[in-house]
Amino acid sequence: QGPVLAIETRDTWMTLEASTYDSVKGEISAETTHLGKVAIVLPALAANPTPHAVLDEITKTCTQKLQTPELIVAAVITKESNWRQFDDLTHEPLIGTNGFDIGIMQLNPNKQAVPFDIERSKLEWKYNLEIGCQILSSKFKLYAQDSASKYDTVNDTDISIIENWFYPLAWYNGEGDAAFTYISKVWDYISDLPSPAREVLPDSSISL
Repeated sequence: QGPVLAIETRDTWMTLEASTYDSVKGEISAETTHLGKVAIVLPALAANPTPHAVLDEITKTCTQKLQTPELIVAAVITKESNWRQFDDLTHEPLIGTNGFDIGIMQLNPNKQAVPFDIERSKLEWKYNLEIGCQILSSKFKLYAQDSASKYDTVNDTDISIIENWFYPLAWYNGEGDAAFTYISKVWDYISDLPSPAREVLPDSSISL
C-alpha cells in the first residue's frame, strides 16, 4: 500500500489511497510533499461578491473616480447581470445570452468601447465593473450634450443629474431600437430598484 494522500478540498479534508492520485491529478492547482504524504489543494469555486461589496466598489471606483452616480451603475448592473460575475450553478464567468458578453457589467469583447483584457474581465469582478464604468463615462461624454434650445442650460451636461443619463445609458447597450428597448428597462430600475439593489440602496430610487 502506497502513502495516503491528504487532500484539501474547498471546505473539508479527506484522505485517498495513492492509487487514487491519478484520477484527481488534473484538478490539482498546488501540491506539497511532507512526511510521506502529499497535500493537494483543489481549485476554489468562483464566488459572486456580496451586494454590499459591489456597492463599496461602485462608490470607490465609479462614483468617486469617474463621477458616475451610484444609482446609474446599480440600475445597469441590475439589468445586465443582476449583480453577478459568475453563473450561480456552474460558477463559470457569467456569459450573456448572446454568447459573448462578460460578467457583472456584461462587457462586449467584440466591440470594445474601452479596450480591456478579456480574460481578466471574466475572472475579476472589480476589473469588470471598472471597465463598465469607464464605458458609461465615455458614453456620457459623447451623448450628454447641451442643445441650442433656449430652455436648456449648462446643467444639461451635469453628470450628477440622473435625467442627463437617458441617452448615454441607451447607447451603453448598442444602437437603434435595441438601445431604446434597453433604456426603457434601465429607466424603470432607476425609478424602482429591485432586489438585491434595493437592499443596499434603499432610498435611492427616484421618480422620472
